[in-house]
Amino acid sequence: MSEIPHPLQPRASAPPHSPQDESLTRNRALNMSSQNESIPNTSSTPAMAPHDSVQIPNIPGSCALRLENLEQQTSTTKSELVASIAADICATFISIAKHSEEGTLQAQHTGVIDNVIQTIRDTDVKHRHMLHRQVRQLDKERKWIQKKYSRLAGQADGLGRTYQTKLRKLTVSLREARGEVARLQRERAMLRDCLKKNETPNDNVDGEFEADVEEVDGEYEIAEDGDETVDK
Repeated sequence: MSEIPHPLQPRASAPPHSPQDESLTRNRALNMSSQNESIPNTSSTPAMAPHDSVQIPNIPGSCALRLENLEQQTSTTKSELVASIAADICATFISIAKHSEEGTLQAQHTGVIDNVIQTIRDTDVKHRHMLHRQVRQLDKERKWIQKKYSRLAGQADGLGRTYQTKLRKLTVSLREARGEVARLQRERAMLRDCLKKNETPNDNVDGEFEADVEEVDGEYEIAEDGDETVDK
């Protein structure tokens, strides 16, 4: 029984076959064609929507193609798309790691993946260093703000205590001034009362004094007249 030729080889290079070999070849070709018809053609399969998480695994760059037309998508669909791509990437790496452990994939097969992982690690290290620098810068700014706030808070407390002391002094001075005003008002009222009481008796005293003087003068004149009559 002769070897079956490869279907892609030209017929001119094929060796002569016996009728049994030709019938066997035809049967195998028919079986292969029936199997090919039962298998869906990936090239004729329509492309799925970018936001759909189910993608054909055999198409190179399917995840990258799903990122097209991001400008026309909403924020929700963008989040769903990125989450779906992240899930696909994680599932792909997990599957590759499983095949590597089982021995299906060797180091020569996964070298590209190792390079990608190393690139991701290097990028992560650079990003982590950048984040550390940003954190240190933010710590410096935070300490500077704390010092400035502490200084301003101390100045505000000092001003508050100063104004509280001044306010207490002003309150005491105002209370004393009010007491002095009240005392002066009482003294003024007492002086007014005294003046009112003393005005009328003074007038009467002056009148009585004048009347007494007149009476005394009259008696003096009468006494002088009496002396003159006695002398005569």
